[in-house]
Amino acid sequence: MTKAEIREKGLKTFKTKKVKIDDIEINYAEAGKGKCVVLVHGWTNNWIGMIPLGLELYKNYRVIIPDLPGYGDSGRLENYSFEIQADYLKKFLEKIKVKKPVIAAHSMGAYIISKLYSKYPVFADKLVLIGAMFNKNNKTKGLKIQNLIFKIAREFEIGQSLIKKIIDTDTYSMITSKLINMYEFNRDNVIVFGKEGKLKMSKKVYVDMGYDISKTNVDELISNNLIPIQLIFGDHDKLTNVEHARNILANKGNYQFDTVEKAGHVVTVEKPKELALKMIKFIG
Repeated sequence: MTKAEIREKGLKTFKTKKVKIDDIEINYAEAGKGKCVVLVHGWTNNWIGMIPLGLELYKNYRVIIPDLPGYGDSGRLENYSFEIQADYLKKFLEKIKVKKPVIAAHSMGAYIISKLYSKYPVFADKLVLIGAMFNKNNKTKGLKIQNLIFKIAREFEIGQSLIKKIIDTDTYSMITSKLINMYEFNRDNVIVFGKEGKLKMSKKVYVDMGYDISKTNVDELISNNLIPIQLIFGDHDKLTNVEHARNILANKGNYQFDTVEKAGHVVTVEKPKELALKMIKFIG
């Protein structure tokens, strides 16, 4: 199947709904029956970006994929943080009466569900962190510059607009995909599963989440875990890797580490079948 055909299958398989949480609506997609697995998208995406993985899981589980506040077709907030996103995710799942789900999240989403765990350690049954980034092994000038840029941009709307204008371009997406996100560059993956989410996200959520990424350490949120936590990485991920995770989390808890071969940071679209098999074995 082409990437466009996979997307179309996902749009037909998953039914989108909306539910009101506080003063905003949360958009989400759902398919399948059985144990609930919640998929949380990354920094510049929405539920569409999780279609390839969702299609590999929905025959085994009830799969729910929300658009986080500020993303996709969900409502907008004045401000965003990992804590705010984690609280909305919890309230959303409680509103639709989901109990003890397995929550899996990619990249930025891994920060959010780690924050959820730190506040509500037994809310989920298990966590799956996909491409989780560990800043303690990445205290570079680049990260410090990112922190400064987003800190300033949070205070000035013109800065947010400028940043959003840049990242909305196809040129930006292609360059970052080639140099950073993908093992093997695939233009269709970028356009079909990434463009809509990027265009629909608010400029404020991108800046606020970027600021939180630059100052948050995932290991501090999931140390001494009370529930099973799986960490999965593409074996060619240029932003993070399994050895960083093993070293940082050594003696801090009990975790399962897995890698997916011939995949970069966006393993969710590059190798969804192989990723799903690792997850299914862990979830049970």
